[in-house]
Amino acid sequence: MSDKNEVERLKRLREKQLSARDPNAYERKVQGEIARKANTARKKQNFWKDSAKGLSRTLWGAAIGAVLGLIVLLVLGILMPGDLGGMLGIVAILILAVIGALIGGSFEWREEMRRTIK
Repeated sequence: MSDKNEVERLKRLREKQLSARDPNAYERKVQGEIARKANTARKKQNFWKDSAKGLSRTLWGAAIGAVLGLIVLLVLGILMPGDLGGMLGIVAILILAVIGALIGGSFEWREEMRRTIK
């Protein structure tokens, strides 16, 4: 019996020593970490969000102002009969887009001033 236990112990010891000497163990570990990081980075990418981050705040402000002006156009078109509601709505789109661009530009200017002060 003790001979069998001794043989098993020696086999386990040999396996442990071989696994400790494995030159590719560290390489496999590093490659696994790189693959995991690449998968998480790939999952986090979103075309629309990345594209939106590239636009300036001035353009965002103008776009938001134009959408608000479009809402005003629709409401005025429903409430006011004739062409007057449509004309006022178009003027509202233009005015709100300009106001939005000015507000967005002021946010950009503020960020630029903060960067300059630092």
